[in-house]
Amino acid sequence: MSRWARALGAAAVAVFAASQVSHAAAPSAPGHHAGHVSTWISAAVKVMKADGTPVSVLNRADIALIIRNESGGNPDAVNRSDANAAAGDPSRGLTQTTSRTFSTYCLPGYCSDITDPVSNIIAGVRYALARYGSLGRVPGVAAVRDGLPYVGY
Repeated sequence: MSRWARALGAAAVAVFAASQVSHAAAPSAPGHHAGHVSTWISAAVKVMKADGTPVSVLNRADIALIIRNESGGNPDAVNRSDANAAAGDPSRGLTQTTSRTFSTYCLPGYCSDITDPVSNIIAGVRYALARYGSLGRVPGVAAVRDGLPYVGY
């Protein structure tokens, strides 16, 4: 096999691997919602900023990383295989929040639908900030920054 064919094969494998989502909550085709995720993030950041969350803690790249790994960008993702699901409250939506977490961390006007992308991002980010102090301290984000695989939260 030529060097070009090997390189093309390796590149194709790399592209394919990067497009796959190993998280059990991501049933849709990878990238299906990719064009919308940045729009949803921007809308959620705008709402949180208006509510008083400092923009400096709303790292869009970290939010996108969490979404990519938790749901594959699928707002309808449901994880039916973790401890939350076993307890009767499966993680749902882009940031994979439980109903309890969603209702605790949503903002007024954004509490009616856990699968609404903007509402789910708001609740998920507010939870992460309250639990970890910053998005950079979310275990999966910190792991990726250290060159390790993402760790779900």
